[in-house]
Amino acid sequence: MMVSSVHASLGALLSAHQSIGVPEPLKLAGSEAQKQKFLPRCAAGAISAFLLTEPDVGSDPARLASTATPVDGGAAYELDGVKLWTTNGVVAELLVVMARVPKSDGHRGGISAFVVEADSPGITVERRNKFMGLRGIENGLTRLHSVRVPAENLIGKEGDGLKIALTTLNAGRLAIPAIAAGAAKWSLKSRASGPVNGCSGGNPLASTARWWRRFPSLPQRVTRSSRCWSCPARWPTKAATTSDRGGTGQAVVERDGLRDR
Repeated sequence: MMVSSVHASLGALLSAHQSIGVPEPLKLAGSEAQKQKFLPRCAAGAISAFLLTEPDVGSDPARLASTATPVDGGAAYELDGVKLWTTNGVVAELLVVMARVPKSDGHRGGISAFVVEADSPGITVERRNKFMGLRGIENGLTRLHSVRVPAENLIGKEGDGLKIALTTLNAGRLAIPAIAAGAAKWSLKSRASGPVNGCSGGNPLASTARWWRRFPSLPQRVTRSSRCWSCPARWPTKAATTSDRGGTGQAVVERDGLRDR
C-alpha cells in the first residue's frame, strides 16, 4: 500500500517478486537447501519473476507446451519454450519457470516448477510489453532454448508445478486490492489537503486563453478564478460568466460538451 502511493507499477513489481516469484513457491514447497541458497538473494535485492503463461495458453495453464527434458541421467533438465506476460521478466535475476517434464522411466512427469538463473545461456527477452495502464511494469516475452537447469533447482516434485503456480497466484492476487487502496488513499489525502502541486494560478491552464483552447465549448468570458483542471472547486461557475443563451435570463456554462444552468 505504501509503495503504491508512489506508483502502482512499483507495487506490481514487489508483488510479483515476493508473491509469485521465487520467495513464495520456495516457502510453499522448496527444500531447505533451496531456501538457504535463494531467499537471501531475494531479500538483498535480486528481483524474481514468474513465467507461466504462453502465447497460445492463457487462462488454461494445464495446456502449457514448454518442456523440461531430463538430461545427463537426471542430473539436470533442459528447458525449451516461449513465455508471455512475464511479470518482472525484463529485469529479473531469478525466474520461476513452469515447464512440462515428459513421463518416462524414473520420471513421474507433468508440469513442474524450476528456479532458473535469468542470465543462463539460451534465455532471451525478446520484448518488453506495453500497456495502457501500469506503464512502468517490467513485463515481457521470454524465449528459452536448451536452457540447462540443475536437478536441485526443481521446486517440490515433478508434476507439482501447476499446484504451486495456482497457489502462489492466489497469494499474489491479494496485492491488487492493497495496491488499489494505497493509490486511492493517497488520492483522497491529496484532494483533501488542497490544490494539487500547490496550484495558485500558475498552472498552464490558468489563463483564459488556454481554457478556451482546451475546452472550446466553454463560454469565452471566464474569470481568472478558474485556474486549472486539477482544481475542480475553481472550475467556471455561473458567476464566472455572463453568457445568456436562449433569452432565459440564466447563465449557461458548458463543460466538455455538457451544459449546466
